Amino acid sequence: QHEMETNFFGAVRMIAEVMPHFRQTNSGHIINISSLGGSVALPYNSTYSSSKAALEAMSESLSYELRGSGIHVSIVSPLGLKIENESPNLQYVKSEKSWNVHSFEMFSKMKSVVKPSVTKTIVAKRIDYIISRKNPKLKYYVGMGSRFIVLLHDVLPFKLFKQIIQKTV
Repeated sequence: QHEMETNFFGAVRMIAEVMPHFRQTNSGHIINISSLGGSVALPYNSTYSSSKAALEAMSESLSYELRGSGIHVSIVSPLGLKIENESPNLQYVKSEKSWNVHSFEMFSKMKSVVKPSVTKTIVAKRIDYIISRKNPKLKYYVGMGSRFIVLLHDVLPFKLFKQIIQKTV
């Protein structure tokens, strides 16, 4: 519930606050910070991926609804974001609420495969780039291999993609 409140409903409330001004000026740019997990659900991120997928679906829908209004919508999806505090996902898999008894071990293994290398500065530079675009795209990936993972997810049969992910983590 916390992840949906933060990652989805928090963005909904922020958009609702700025939208009257954007509509009045016929301009503005909504930039939502998602994650690769919003496009490709990975193991031990089920609630997190769900919240980011909801954010991405809303953002895409908004981009259709706002077409021609002068208001743009973009999504920034980092892979391997460096964070200072323990992630909510790690807190969850450490808890007794996790439904997989091997979650912590597997989550740690997955984190060793996806090395956190994307800093807040890198994300900020990408946002600066997006803001400078006259016709920004809906989605921007940040991080080594993120586009490739999405491509594999979208092109490969699910069974094969799942086998690759399960062998990796």
